[in-house]
Amino acid sequence: MLTDTHTHLTMPEYQDINDVIDRAKAAGLEFIIDVGFDITSSEKSTLLSADSDFMYTAVGVHPHDAKSFDEDCYRKIGELMGRKRVVAIGEIGLDYHYDLSSHDEQKRMFSKLLWTAREMKMPVIFHGRESYHDMFEIVKLEGQGKVKGVFHSFAGSLEELKWILDNGFYISISGMITFKKAKNIVDIAKAAPIERILIETDCPYLTPEPYRGKRNEPSYVKYVAEALASVKGLTVEELGEATTRNAKALFRI
Repeated sequence: MLTDTHTHLTMPEYQDINDVIDRAKAAGLEFIIDVGFDITSSEKSTLLSADSDFMYTAVGVHPHDAKSFDEDCYRKIGELMGRKRVVAIGEIGLDYHYDLSSHDEQKRMFSKLLWTAREMKMPVIFHGRESYHDMFEIVKLEGQGKVKGVFHSFAGSLEELKWILDNGFYISISGMITFKKAKNIVDIAKAAPIERILIETDCPYLTPEPYRGKRNEPSYVKYVAEALASVKGLTVEELGEATTRNAKALFRI
């Protein structure tokens, strides 16, 4: 029993999406959550998941696109949040690595969408990169202790991990845990209680060993599970049951 809580199957890399989903099911996945990163991908994902017995959707706008976020985008996200099998808003957050949108633009969009998540009582999939201090401040202000969510593909510091755990959030471990030089991810996995961990691929990105350098896909989440189980001293079956239980609790599945 495994889950992949962060995929991007609406991207052009997945012209063979039916085969990709068949392989995921064959690998023992119970469900996946496909995550929007702009209006187009979010809407397309809702159409893919609407009649599925395997896929759920999160709708959101990546912080890279904050510069083009306007009232029309905001209204559309609100409409998409009400669609069938939409279980979260995301991915949303702040990304200061490339600065494709200004920090102020990112903060404005993040604040508005986080407020919406709070009002609609919907969990959040957080994207953060080199920005956790500002993210935490906005979460405290707009979330007001009422927002639940997961910091996806978390690769921050142990101090940042402590804030996340102390405030009731989850983290998600990706294929980075299989990378030879990713000691920080192993340290994070050791420090976080299993009750607060989800697993993901973030496909088509972050492909785990032994397929690193190739296109990622949901079936490869089993390699994340194997690596994480080893770190936590669990069997893969125990790890899968725990992380699936966590995902169901957070996303109310």
